[in-house]
Amino acid sequence: MLASLNVLINYGQLILYLPSVDRPGHLWGEPEMQQGFAWSPGIVSFGVPEHAFICTVEIEMVDAFRTSPDAISCLRVPFDVSETPVQIGSIFEYEPVDIPTGAYSLICEVLPGCGTWEIETDDQKEIGDIDHVIKIALARGDSDIFEVLKTGGAVFSDKVLSRLCALA
Repeated sequence: MLASLNVLINYGQLILYLPSVDRPGHLWGEPEMQQGFAWSPGIVSFGVPEHAFICTVEIEMVDAFRTSPDAISCLRVPFDVSETPVQIGSIFEYEPVDIPTGAYSLICEVLPGCGTWEIETDDQKEIGDIDHVIKIALARGDSDIFEVLKTGGAVFSDKVLSRLCALA
């Protein structure tokens, strides 16, 4: 596994983008809302099921991918890592993750949450349940495919309705 992060989800989306993207974000329209993702070269935003607060995001390289029977939703998009580190997060906060450069099929699979999160600030401690586990699988080859592998959660359409989305 390349990384495992607990991400505070804002505006119902998880975003991955290259360092050269100036303003990470998309102008989501109805097609993107229905298919559960917005894509532009160097940046992809995935819809996360409503009311998600903190999700664990696991990033890994894979040779092959099979959708889990427990998956809530699953999407596949191209992602060309031409520079690193890739920023991963949601709207206000991102973490850098070193991903080897190359052209990938990026598979985003949303699974039920497991485990807890904990935040300590000053003299207060807050604990809660992880809402979802979001697995990001990166597979070399077939790097031009857009595909809805499983509907559910924030993915309503069983087909891709839009490939290129305007940046915010």
